[in-house]
Amino acid sequence: MIKSKYEFIPEIEEYVNTLRLDKSIETIRFYVAAIDRFFNHLNIKSLEDINNITSTNCREYQAKLKEDKLQASSINGHFRALKALLYWLIENEYIKNNALEKVKAIKENRKEAAYMSEEEIDKFFAHCKNIEEKAMFALFLRLGLRREELASLKVQNVSDYVIMVTGKGQKVRSVAMPDDAYEIFQEYMKYRNEKYGNTIDYVFVSSWNKKYEGESILLKFKTIMKRAEFSEQRIKELHTHSLRHTFMANFMETGDIYVAQKILGHSDLSTTSKIYAHIRDSGVVNAMRNQRRIINNEL
Repeated sequence: MIKSKYEFIPEIEEYVNTLRLDKSIETIRFYVAAIDRFFNHLNIKSLEDINNITSTNCREYQAKLKEDKLQASSINGHFRALKALLYWLIENEYIKNNALEKVKAIKENRKEAAYMSEEEIDKFFAHCKNIEEKAMFALFLRLGLRREELASLKVQNVSDYVIMVTGKGQKVRSVAMPDDAYEIFQEYMKYRNEKYGNTIDYVFVSSWNKKYEGESILLKFKTIMKRAEFSEQRIKELHTHSLRHTFMANFMETGDIYVAQKILGHSDLSTTSKIYAHIRDSGVVNAMRNQRRIINNEL
């Protein structure tokens, strides 16, 4: 279980417990790390110390993170986590002062959406060494899943070609596998059930016979790219979330943005619109063909 070093402060322990109700493991890990780093910087020892944090303290901390070579997007992410904590403490009347209220986010340089071309997809799947690798990344690519969504997928959530996905905020959505992903997934499930049967709940099982950690899935993704001899630059640029972008580009060539919102699990259509606009402007849509069977199931 992820715990903050500052849970000796009862209110912080209570807050971290609330995160466990509707946040993914990776989100909790990031929030806790951001809180711990900030509190360590300010030598926080009590709730009173938190209430006495000033805007100047926060701006100095922004500058410190810059000195530590964190990118603007990462720094802003840290501050979003800290703002969430302070808002929660104020709403629950534990503190009165929100030092972050007047602290502005750092301007971020807009990045091009990272995606995989058809040729890269072919090369990637050609270098998957087993059916588990193919099935895992086929679901990423063809369903637009988040990393934690795939890691948390349980056998009971699968009914033929339909999967019930638990996303952010514990919201459940139904998605259907295209034929190419379905064929691979069926082959994988036959292998998986012969090996594990009903002894493990999760669809994908780590070498420790338990649920995969998100970092382990990312490492597997990078390992396959190295095996396929992707350039160092592409290995650095591409992440499992790039497959979600690729799915979006692929789907939106002929699909409906409202349907995409439901498939991707966005609570707000504006989120889908922003991502689509970003992808469209980068020319990705023209690089993908929606109806192509993009995964070759040959090992």
